[in-house]
Amino acid sequence: EIKIARAIGTEKGPGGCVGLQCKTYCDEENNIDECLDFAKEHNLIPEREIAVAREVRANGGPGGCRSEKECRAYCDGDGHFEECISFAEKNNLMPKEELERAKKLGDKPGPGGCRREACKQYCETPGNMDECVAFALENGFMTEKEAVMARKMGNRDGPGGCRGEACKTYCDDPAHGEECFKFAEENNLISKDELS
Repeated sequence: EIKIARAIGTEKGPGGCVGLQCKTYCDEENNIDECLDFAKEHNLIPEREIAVAREVRANGGPGGCRSEKECRAYCDGDGHFEECISFAEKNNLMPKEELERAKKLGDKPGPGGCRREACKQYCETPGNMDECVAFALENGFMTEKEAVMARKMGNRDGPGGCRGEACKTYCDDPAHGEECFKFAEENNLISKDELS
């Protein structure tokens, strides 16, 4: 559903939703089929993911979950890691690199004892950055160069007010290229060699 929200931007989506409202709309059980139809019609989600979502709706996924929201809740619970990672691998729902990292980490809690989705929020909270960067380095989720950049940034907002992973999405948009480059230059996030 978040893919639908990003793709729509300011256009109207399923049920007349706009932007991130679409995530809320599409999280509702009664709206899932409409959102899947919309995603298919507008090529927003790969066909195979739509097929898996429909299969989960009809027959249940891990733990019998029938929506992305239910499946995330189930898979974030203790003791469900192997079942969920196996389901994701079988249905090709995660990029290979992300799948390997997840397998390596296993069911081990993240920094501050966080698990999966909660780690993003934990690591974007001021005061937790050093712990999160150390954890990411130790587990191979971040290179030394990325760690240096993260430490330089501290807990400041990035270009466009972004934080954490949202900055990558923001700066991957060509419309923000110049703003992001200028921000990196002003905050010494890129070397002199990279500037030329």
